[in-house]
Amino acid sequence: MPDARPQTDRDTWVRAATQTLADSGVDGVRVETLARGLGLTKGSFYWHFKDRRALLDAVLEHWRDGRIDDIRNRTQSAPGDEIAQLQHVIDTYSLARNRRGMQVELALRDWARHDEAARAAVDEVGQRAAGMRCRAVPRCRLRRRRSDQSQSAAVCLCVRSGHDGCAA
Repeated sequence: MPDARPQTDRDTWVRAATQTLADSGVDGVRVETLARGLGLTKGSFYWHFKDRRALLDAVLEHWRDGRIDDIRNRTQSAPGDEIAQLQHVIDTYSLARNRRGMQVELALRDWARHDEAARAAVDEVGQRAAGMRCRAVPRCRLRRRRSDQSQSAAVCLCVRSGHDGCAA
């Protein structure tokens, strides 16, 4: 009798791994556990991925590309609407409005503390986001520096406090 297990694609594995990352951290992302949760065989996993590291790399790529696209879309604004647009971005990503997204974000950033590939993905998103914020809020006159997170904090402070022409 043929196996009645459902067919799946690569994205299903990546989504499941991302959810597990949010719930249990990177150590919880295990092939056997994911397969059991999806009702699939480990053979299905190995059809799509060489090994666990390849899955983790796909999770990083999916997160990185999604974050960059999302930030790009949310920071595009008409001239004169920059402050309102940044307030919208901050509200959208606040813990109260996007709890699951914040869990994924925090788990990924925790992973980046001890994994070079995860750190590179986080750094790339941060650099791209900083550049987009600088273009979105020309009145804040931010100087772009690769590792200066205080400037990002200054933008958030300016936006949340309603200051229109602060200089960081």
